[in-house]
Amino acid sequence: MTNYPQNSSFRPDQIEKIREISEYLRQVREENGRSLHQIATETRISLRLLKALEALELSALPETVYLQGLIQKYGNALGLNGRELAQKIPQSDILKGITPSWQPLRPRRPRAVHLYFVYILVLIGAISGISYGLQRPSWQAENEEDNPTVATEASPSPNLTTSPETDTPSGNNTISASNRPPNDVVVVDVTLQEDSWLEVVADGQPEFEGILKRGEKRTWEADQEIRVRAGNAGGVVITVNNEQPTPLGERGQVETVTYQAPEPAPRS
Repeated sequence: MTNYPQNSSFRPDQIEKIREISEYLRQVREENGRSLHQIATETRISLRLLKALEALELSALPETVYLQGLIQKYGNALGLNGRELAQKIPQSDILKGITPSWQPLRPRRPRAVHLYFVYILVLIGAISGISYGLQRPSWQAENEEDNPTVATEASPSPNLTTSPETDTPSGNNTISASNRPPNDVVVVDVTLQEDSWLEVVADGQPEFEGILKRGEKRTWEADQEIRVRAGNAGGVVITVNNEQPTPLGERGQVETVTYQAPEPAPRS
């Protein structure tokens, strides 16, 4: 029987297997014509440990679990089943009672308490959003009731010629026709330089309401007055009883202008 060092941390059965494995690895390495230096470079194992393994210097070798890893890498580098070789070394008595770290543990059921808090936060946010959406139209409706005439009629254009005696508040102007035609009526010619919505009322009767396109021309006649309301006053050019053409107002503004026939001259 072979005598082994008494101060070794390995048991006799372990030492016997280590000796068999080391001799087998050395034999295969030499048959392949490879040196320990090449094995050390390829496996990144210390050359000192490889030499200690082949020389069976037990005091220089690491503990069993680390030695098995070394043998596994060494065997794989030689084209052998390194894991099978490493498992031939018996485990220490201390390790037999230890549950391997790779053994699957019983899965724990995740705690879902935090999910309730997330659900509550989402629910609060949804309720807040719905409340805001319901309250916002009411708020807008109240503002509309308080300000029903906002942005309806703009101030008259400074380029619009009006009669001093018949000037009215901004957005609803009255203009007299000075050059009356022989039949004592007011005639309004409308020329569209840009698209615009238009409403025309002659002697209190609606004559037209709609959108006229750029380049269109229309003529209206009334005995007393003609009221013209435009959504784009700057794009509407007005000619009253063949006078000088004049824009109804500023571009993009809503403007309402009333054109009246002048009073007949007193008879001598």
